[in-house]
Amino acid sequence: MIQDYTRYLTLSFYAWEQRKLGKVIERKTQKRESSDLPYIEYADIIPNIGRLNKDIFSRKNTKQGIYFQKNDILFGKLRPYLNNWLKPQFKGIAVGDFWVFNGIKLNNDFLYYYIQTKKFSDVANATTGTKMPRSDWKLVSNLKIKFPSFEEQQNIGKLLYSLEKLITLYERKFKLLSQVKKYFLNNLFTKKEYPNLRFKGYEDTWLKSKFSKFLSIPEKVKVTIDSPSRILTVKLNLGGVQKGANRTTLKLNSTTYYLRKAGQLIYGKQNLFNGSLAIIPSQFEGYVTSGDVPSLNINNINKQFLYYYIARRSFYKKTEAYSSGTGSKRIHEKTFLSFNIVYPENLKEQEKISRLISSINSNIKLYCSKKNKLTAIKKKLLNTMFI
Repeated sequence: MIQDYTRYLTLSFYAWEQRKLGKVIERKTQKRESSDLPYIEYADIIPNIGRLNKDIFSRKNTKQGIYFQKNDILFGKLRPYLNNWLKPQFKGIAVGDFWVFNGIKLNNDFLYYYIQTKKFSDVANATTGTKMPRSDWKLVSNLKIKFPSFEEQQNIGKLLYSLEKLITLYERKFKLLSQVKKYFLNNLFTKKEYPNLRFKGYEDTWLKSKFSKFLSIPEKVKVTIDSPSRILTVKLNLGGVQKGANRTTLKLNSTTYYLRKAGQLIYGKQNLFNGSLAIIPSQFEGYVTSGDVPSLNINNINKQFLYYYIARRSFYKKTEAYSSGTGSKRIHEKTFLSFNIVYPENLKEQEKISRLISSINSNIKLYCSKKNKLTAIKKKLLNTMFI
C-alpha cells in the first residue's frame, strides 16, 4: 500500500523558502448573490473530513456570500477548532463565517493540506471573541510558512490526496457493510414466526419463548480482589468488554464483586438500552463485576445467535421502558429473563445466521482498522512533511 505512494517521493537538496502566509496566498472578499450558483453554509461541511454532508445543488440560492472558484480553499473561521474546511470542485458562494483563499506561490493542494496541520491550527485556534470565537486573520496572515519548489509541493499534495482517497474508500466500504449488516439483522430476526429471509433448506416455523428458556442466573460467588485490573467493564454501543474499572477514584472492595465466567452473557443494568451488552471472551474467565453488571448463563441455544438477537438496536433501545427503581433505573435479571425471543429450533440454522453476521462484523472491523491506520499515517505525515 505505502509502496504506491513512493513514486511521489524524491531526494530534495533545495532549501525550503520561508514567507509569511499572507504574502503567498490571496484572500478573496468579493461578495455576490447568484441564483445560478450553489451556496455553502458552515453546517454543510463535515468537520475534519472536508466533504459536504448534503446535496447543495438542488436548492435555490438567495443568499449573499463570497464567490469561490474550483479548487479555492474555504476555511471556517468561526469555531476553527471544529476544522470546517473544504476544497470544492465547483464554483459557488460561501455564506457566513468563511475565509476563501488560494495560493499565489503555493500549490492549492499543498496549501489545503497545510491548513490541516497542527502548525496551522495552533495559530488559527488562537481566536478572538468569547461567545462566538473566530480566527484572527492578522495572526494567520503573519504565520511563517516554509515551502519547497512548486513541483515538490505538487508531489506532496498528490501523496496526501492518494492517501485521502484510500481512507475515503475504506470509509465507504465500512458504511456499506454497516448498512448490509443492518439489513440482515432486520430481516433474519423477527417478531413473527416466519422471518423475511431464510437460508435455503430451512422452512420450519420459528418458535416464541421467554429468555428464561435459554438464560439463567448463575450462583452468585462473591470475590475479593487486590487490583482494579480484575474488574470487567462493559462498553456502550456494543463495544464489548474491557478490564479495569471505569473510575480512577474507585476504592477496592468498597462494593461487592461477583465472579464472572467466559461464555456468559453480561450487561450493564443501567445502560442495556445504550448497548451495554457482550458475551464474556475466554481471556476474561474468572474476572469480576459488581451487581450492577450481572452475567447470565446461556444454554440450549447458539450463543452468538442469542447475542445478535439482543444486540439489534431496535431491540435493546426498547428495554429502557422496562427499567425500574428510583434515581438511576435498572434492568434487573428477572426482568431480562421475561423478555421474548423468536428463534429457529434448528441449531444449524441458528449457527448459519450467527456465522453470517460474524463474517460481516469481521469485515467491518477490518475496514475500520485500515481506515484508522491510514488516518494515523496521514496525521503523522501532515505534522512531519510540513516543516
